[in-house]
This record gives sequence, C-alpha cells and structure tokens, in this order.
Amino acid sequence: MTKEQLEVIVGLVAGVETAIVTLAKGLEAQGVIRDSQSLVTLFEDQAAALPNDVRNKELIALVLKHVATGLRGEGHDPGPEIARQLH
Repeated sequence: MTKEQLEVIVGLVAGVETAIVTLAKGLEAQGVIRDSQSLVTLFEDQAAALPNDVRNKELIALVLKHVATGLRGEGHDPGPEIARQLH
C-alpha cells in the first residue's frame, strides 16, 4: 500500500467518525437524544465487548473509542492512531 492510499483510508475513517459524532450532536441539539453520555457509554461498551475472533477488532474498537471521545467533546486528530493500526 502506498502512502497516498494509506492517507485516503485514514481520511475516510476519520471522516466517518466525524460524521457519526456530528449526527449524534445534531440529534441531541434537536432533543431526539437526551443524554449524550449514554451514547458515549454505548460506544465504549461496544468496543470492550467485541469478540476476540472479529476481524480487525483493534481497529473497530479504536474507531468506537474515537467516536466516544468526540461525543465527550474531547477533540483530537485520530489520523495517527488509525495509520498505526493499518500498518
């Protein structure tokens, strides 16, 4: 895989994470979701509960944890962590 291909994949994953966080925050602002902390817990619990035989378990758990972090309002650049997982 070339560096450019890796950067595209990292960008796609980071974009999906951002979209999920944006959607959840928008639904919370509209009153559809009343407690974003319950969503944070849901994503964290799902990351911890992934069966060991799930392919790419570490990457999936990382994405779920990044979404939880975003919902908490703790912004960060997920790119470097995702790139490390893909290597």
